[in-house]
Amino acid sequence: MFLGTIIGVYIMSVLRAGLPSMDLQSQYQTFFTGVVVLGAVLLDIYRTKRATEVRVLAPSAKFKAEVMEKILRNSRLQVPLMLRLKSVN
Repeated sequence: MFLGTIIGVYIMSVLRAGLPSMDLQSQYQTFFTGVVVLGAVLLDIYRTKRATEVRVLAPSAKFKAEVMEKILRNSRLQVPLMLRLKSVN
């Protein structure tokens, strides 16, 4: 959150310093600054909405997760057994 604030302040200071150097009239400077602020607000709304939405797994994705979990569980059990067999031989 703090990093986003610093980036936002940096962008606004670049706009405040850069737009007058382009010899834009003050109403256009205000317009472009407003467009940037509006874009930031829309991006924040989109990010918040995506973070709070519930994701439903499709049956195929659920099956894939279960299979991967079984594979990992079996591989953890077999590795020590394989190491014991190699140390005996």
